[in-house]
Amino acid sequence: MDDVQNSEDLSPQDANKNAPLSDTRQPKTMAQRLLRIFMVLGILLSLLATSVFIAAQSERGTRLLWRTAKVLSVGHVQAQWVSGTLAKGGSAEFVRIHLSTVHIDIHELSSAWQWEVLPVRWNVPHIAAQRVDISIFPSTKESTPIQKISMPFAMAVDDLKVRELNIIQGLKTTQLVDIAGSALTDKVQHHINLTHLRQAGAQYTGQFDINGLRPFVLNGQLDATVSDENNDYAAHLIAKGDLKHLRLDLKADAAQDSVNQLFGQGHLEMQLIDGLYIHQGHVDFKRINPNLFWSSLPQADLDVSLNANPTDLNDSADNLTRKPVNGNWSLINRLPLTLSELGIPVVSGKGDFTLTDERQTLSNMQVQLMNGGSLTGSGSFANQQGQIDVQVQDYNLKTIHQKLLNTALDGNIKITLNKGSQRYDGQLAQLGAVNMRIDAGVLMSDDVIDIQTAKISGLGDAQLALAGKIQMQDTMPFEGKLSAQQFNLRDLGDFPSSQLAGAFDVNGDLKPNFKLNLQGELQQSRWANASAQGQVDVTYEMPDKIEARQFDVTIGENRFQAKGALGKPQDRLNLNISAPNLAQLQFGFAGSLNATGDLSGALMRPRGKLQLQANQLVFFDNRVQSARVNGQWETGDNGPMNADVSLVGYDVGRVHIKTLDGTVRGTQASHQFNSTFAGNIVVLEGSAATKTTAAQSAVQWILDGQVSGSGSVTNDGWRGQLNQLRNVGQPNVQMAQAAAVSYEKQEFKLSNFIARVQDAQLNMDLFSIQGQRINAKGNVKNLVANRWLSWLNISLPFYPSDDFAVKGQWDITMGAQPSGGFNFERERGNVALDARRKNIIELSDMDFQGRIAGTQMALSGQLNGASIGQNRIQGNLGLVNSAAGWVISGLSPLNVNINAKLNALNQFNHLFGVNVRVDGQAQADLTLKGTLSSWVPEGVVTGQNLSFYELEQGMRFNDGVARIRIEPSQMVFEQFDAKGVEGTLSIKGTVGWGVKQGVNAQMIMNRLRPFARPDREVVLSGTTQLGFDGVRLFTITGNVSVDKALIDMPPFPPPSLDNDVHLAKPVSAGNNQAQADVAYVTQVDLNLDLGNNFRFKGQGADVYMTGNVRLNSESDNPEIRANGTVRITRGTYLFYGQTLTVQRGLVTFAGPMDDPSINILASRNISTTEVGVEVSGTLADTRARLQSTPDMPDEEKLAWLLFGRSTAELSGNDISAIAGAASLLLSTDQGRKITERFGIDSINVGAIGNKADGTAGTYVGVGKQFTDRFGVAYEQGIDTVSSVIKMTWSLSRSWQIVLRGGTNNGIDLQYRRRFDRISFTNKTMDKNTGKKDEKE
Repeated sequence: MDDVQNSEDLSPQDANKNAPLSDTRQPKTMAQRLLRIFMVLGILLSLLATSVFIAAQSERGTRLLWRTAKVLSVGHVQAQWVSGTLAKGGSAEFVRIHLSTVHIDIHELSSAWQWEVLPVRWNVPHIAAQRVDISIFPSTKESTPIQKISMPFAMAVDDLKVRELNIIQGLKTTQLVDIAGSALTDKVQHHINLTHLRQAGAQYTGQFDINGLRPFVLNGQLDATVSDENNDYAAHLIAKGDLKHLRLDLKADAAQDSVNQLFGQGHLEMQLIDGLYIHQGHVDFKRINPNLFWSSLPQADLDVSLNANPTDLNDSADNLTRKPVNGNWSLINRLPLTLSELGIPVVSGKGDFTLTDERQTLSNMQVQLMNGGSLTGSGSFANQQGQIDVQVQDYNLKTIHQKLLNTALDGNIKITLNKGSQRYDGQLAQLGAVNMRIDAGVLMSDDVIDIQTAKISGLGDAQLALAGKIQMQDTMPFEGKLSAQQFNLRDLGDFPSSQLAGAFDVNGDLKPNFKLNLQGELQQSRWANASAQGQVDVTYEMPDKIEARQFDVTIGENRFQAKGALGKPQDRLNLNISAPNLAQLQFGFAGSLNATGDLSGALMRPRGKLQLQANQLVFFDNRVQSARVNGQWETGDNGPMNADVSLVGYDVGRVHIKTLDGTVRGTQASHQFNSTFAGNIVVLEGSAATKTTAAQSAVQWILDGQVSGSGSVTNDGWRGQLNQLRNVGQPNVQMAQAAAVSYEKQEFKLSNFIARVQDAQLNMDLFSIQGQRINAKGNVKNLVANRWLSWLNISLPFYPSDDFAVKGQWDITMGAQPSGGFNFERERGNVALDARRKNIIELSDMDFQGRIAGTQMALSGQLNGASIGQNRIQGNLGLVNSAAGWVISGLSPLNVNINAKLNALNQFNHLFGVNVRVDGQAQADLTLKGTLSSWVPEGVVTGQNLSFYELEQGMRFNDGVARIRIEPSQMVFEQFDAKGVEGTLSIKGTVGWGVKQGVNAQMIMNRLRPFARPDREVVLSGTTQLGFDGVRLFTITGNVSVDKALIDMPPFPPPSLDNDVHLAKPVSAGNNQAQADVAYVTQVDLNLDLGNNFRFKGQGADVYMTGNVRLNSESDNPEIRANGTVRITRGTYLFYGQTLTVQRGLVTFAGPMDDPSINILASRNISTTEVGVEVSGTLADTRARLQSTPDMPDEEKLAWLLFGRSTAELSGNDISAIAGAASLLLSTDQGRKITERFGIDSINVGAIGNKADGTAGTYVGVGKQFTDRFGVAYEQGIDTVSSVIKMTWSLSRSWQIVLRGGTNNGIDLQYRRRFDRISFTNKTMDKNTGKKDEKE
């Protein structure tokens, strides 16, 4: 063709132009294309990163990013962002991150942070969350060893706070609260500082350094503290090394030493990765309760011991090399509890183990169970597989629950261990009176709990079987089958006799809302001797959905029927109950119940028609004499809403409703209610009288009133107003105006409630209850203390004046998130320390406040006055987590400081009785630590210008100075110095209680005169040591000298009953028992030096004494013995009006203190005649002998001794005095001969009464009985001139006439009567038999 040229004709240049592209140019073009693609992707990524960065800078952009994340993750990552940005932090209602094996849900997040770009670093000054839920699920993939724990960027968290952290794994939830700390990481090296964490009642602190590269070097420590009603406990853990060879040091102890309290320590070297292994170690703990430190652990009181010893003790160059280990373990449980009590049903256990690289072996396992059973067994584990074989003997089902049967089951249990799963197979049986067989086969793995076999077989073909599965997935679905064949529940324990036959299928979901489908039939069965049958096909879904496709159950005379559903607006449920004999149901039911209903709406808020009637109804702890309900609640605003309720005799716990009648009339949108009520609520239980306390009557809220109001039904519940609330009982309540009341979204709320309560003005701005949360806000005025104290039966150590009143305000929330506070103060009035209110203490300030911050309530208060000084209280009261949320209970931790300054102690004199007076100033700086129900004091008490005066005995001390240190279990008297009337007293020592109960004190006296009485002047010097061991032994040791003493006793003893009058005292068995419970013993070693100036005056004696006596006793022989001699150096004795001079006086102690040897001689000189009395022998066997110079008969000696002349010169009156003296001094044949010589039948000595000058006198009387009914007596005063002759004529046993003549003349007609509690005994001597005859 013309337009085609031959290549040969082309020039080289043209040829090159037309030549095809060579192979070397094609790769270059592909690289250019890839480069363009990467450039575009880079630009897109840059734009995306820039967009994200820009969006993260604004609040709107942050919300957009979270919405985008929700869409891209299909809802697995999302947040309800409230404010702030991702760039600088903010707040979110919730943040949700759901991955395949872990779900993280963060509630109420607040934060502040910033980012550094090069290198990337996240700085977080503050981040906090109210609640964090972490749910862990098993992985479907085979797990591989973790090689690295690292963060994508460096991070510094300065302040981390989490109010509540829930770690959820399957059916187990672990709750941690009040978490506070900080964290720092450079991506690989991590530092964690835990400043606070609470788990149940225990508090934890610690810090850890972790390297994120295998084998994960770890160094740190963890401290735990916890308290109970007995003590404070602490546990310490120190960890060093890495997870291949980690060294753990453990220690635990109690704040107060006691053999009954926790203590112990341990050291373990363990491997925690690539298999669990103990390299070596030992553990020994006593009295540990695991539940105190971690709430999911069981209750127990354990002694735990473990020893692991490597067989090769030579250190290897490679510390990671496993050495063979032999070991043993043992435990003792002092508090075995059943499984239903969340305890450990084990009394003791022990066993051995051997660990090698290839195999771990358990051997010689022996476990003693409560109620008599035992387990023995052995096992081994190798290559992630193993088996444990356990032999069971005499296993008692009561170790599970006390209601179960007493059994003695024997059999075997096999536990098969595989990688990621465990299988439990067991067969237990008992033949004879208890015929039972239990077969079980359960497989547990990370993703399923498979109950393959669980069967209980009884007599014949009777059996109860269960099979099912629980999948460890997101919703935790479950399914199972329960079947019974002629099974009697009585064979399992304390259950009704029955014969059950039937089968039921169950399935549903455990999360997020529990759902249960139950379908089955009960066939021709017996229950508590009544026929039982029924068909069930129902579905229940929390919180308020139920569907009864079929429910028809008959037990005896009782039939229960339901068909339909509740939960959706269009649902309807028909209900029919005819139960004339509920007692046939057992389990605490009784009475009759008939009900019919046609209901719609939700389960918890049904609407429709309901008729109910009950008589003598009993269910659980509730008792109803009669009840009637007739109600109609139709849907729609104009739907009628009418109800009549009548209740008679309702009792539950402390609540007793005598009558309750109520009506509701109107429509859903507008209705009125009115109710009257009567009954009582026991606020505080009464108590019976004890040895130390009086009987306490119960405190009751007496109900007798009326309540009325109006309201309307809303989409969320009910809302209305309370128009009237009146209670004429006690306390008296009268509303002042209408108040708003509602129940919506499961919250009860009362607003603007103003009422008079017992004369107090109560303003309740808000009171609401929703689940665990309780909120109250209001104030009160004119709270008159005495009215409330009287009603509440409260006795205080002081007495408020009649006008004493308190006012206060509060705004407080309790529950899951406690907050707020309160303030109360004195409005008017003062207090007194005596019931008659004569000793008024004027108050200037009195208030008490509390403020909640976190889980602590800060307390403060003051009590001031001119006489009592300034007194302050300040501290914290911890809140305790419970099923009702955070509450104040007896276990609430307490730490309070009390600072008191008392200006005048004399205002407290009324507390010590009428005979004691105290004065001075005192100060106290005390701290109360522990729990609200069990706290201990610590601190210092000081005093100045202290004085003490005991009026009856005249004991007086003044100018006292004291410093007492208060410790948890004792008071230490560091200084206690005081002056007596003369000299000084100093006391130092300790007085303990609890674990340190006892006394150890030293008392130093320096010329101390303690009594301010002229008749009792004693001056003492010396040192004594006082002790008490806290149980039964008192000790007194030391040396005491008498510098001066004057003991001046009254001349005659006080009046007393005659010897023939006996007072019959009632015998208290309780007191005798109390005295017999503790036999106290005194151990004495005391040296007493009477000195040279010891004078005794009294009973006619005026003598000076000197000497030394040592008093001692031993603990095994508590009788006090004395050794030493007391000498009378000089003195006189007044005897029958005559002054005798003491010539010799010795009292020698050489044994029992109450029976010394006596050798005393007293005499008088009349002209050339010396007469006297010599007393010798012992105190128990005293002998008196008359002496004279020159010697003469005894009657002459007495005449000279008493009258200074011979008997020939005596009158008749003088002779009677001689006869009396002979009987008094000479209780021997010698004295008897003297009286017989004068023809006397009776002799007596006594008190005349009061003389004319007002003093008492002494008489000697002699008498002669002429017949049984007539006698004559003569009485002569010794130190007076009075005398009298008496003639007595007995008319009968009770009546007699007495004629008196002499100084006093008269005639008496006397009547004598025997009383129940006073007996008059007349002792006479039968002359024929010589025996005494006692007549009453």
